[in-house]
Amino acid sequence: TRSNMASVKLRADAFVNIANDYLTKQALKENFRMVKTKEIIKVILNQKDLDKKKEVFAPEYILEISPNLCEIRITLTKDMTYVRGFLSRITRELALYSVNVHDIIVGVPEILIYVEENDMIQAQKCLMDLRKE
Repeated sequence: TRSNMASVKLRADAFVNIANDYLTKQALKENFRMVKTKEIIKVILNQKDLDKKKEVFAPEYILEISPNLCEIRITLTKDMTYVRGFLSRITRELALYSVNVHDIIVGVPEILIYVEENDMIQAQKCLMDLRKE
């Protein structure tokens, strides 16, 4: 579990800035997660470095910033790729515990779930209870 994270939603054409930073300054190098779709890029990073890392992007590329997130890392012990519904079971249980899931990054065997900091304790309790089943 990691707290003090922030999510930055960017226009997809901001990828040029990310690639340029990777080859030069490397401001985004540490504590950096990225998901790119056709329309947007979602960057999740350490909130304490947010101002420094925002400088990589022109202001018009930044669509939304969501601060005060926590990262919960689930490491699966076996390949769950072929187990139907395992991800929906996790998200359903979190919903039953009134936890708002902000983002999910799935890269089996790891699942990174991002929740608001005020939901972190409830989310951890939920996942520990689910683990007992």
